[in-house]
Amino acid sequence: IVLIASLRRLGIPDDDYAQQGECMKMLANYSLQHRAHTFVVNHLNKSDRDAKSRNRGSGQIADNAFNIISIARNEKKWGKIDDLRGLKEQGTISQADYDSQVSPLLGDWDTYLQIHKQRWPGSRQNGSKRLWFHGDSLQYAQKPNPRPVDWLDVWQNNPKRKTLRVKEEG
Repeated sequence: IVLIASLRRLGIPDDDYAQQGECMKMLANYSLQHRAHTFVVNHLNKSDRDAKSRNRGSGQIADNAFNIISIARNEKKWGKIDDLRGLKEQGTISQADYDSQVSPLLGDWDTYLQIHKQRWPGSRQNGSKRLWFHGDSLQYAQKPNPRPVDWLDVWQNNPKRKTLRVKEEG
């Protein structure tokens, strides 16, 4: 897996669209040749257009990507919770009032994930999921009040898992 937080971290300026395009072609080819997953984090411009056309930088970033996924935090939910927390801290509302007003908000989703483009034969081209966050485990789930998954336990106790065999030299 290759993760690039920003093309600028590779020394490519924000306004050099030609260099951004060449970099994306190179990354796409690298991924194909090495059967690797390459993730490039790219922020959106502020406009009313769809997410695919709002990508910052060269249009070739989106054109050469195999998948385009946007992830958005539920700002409305957390804004309300922050406002209520401020009122509680100021003494404007009681702890009981805070709890009763925050409780229904906690059932609302935390993050929205949407697929805008997917190049994979037979795959669904557009789709979305609402996700709920479990803060203690830093995991997301597809339903409210998620219970964390111990992935190591799942892997170790799954009889169908494929074990990698390392060839010893010598």
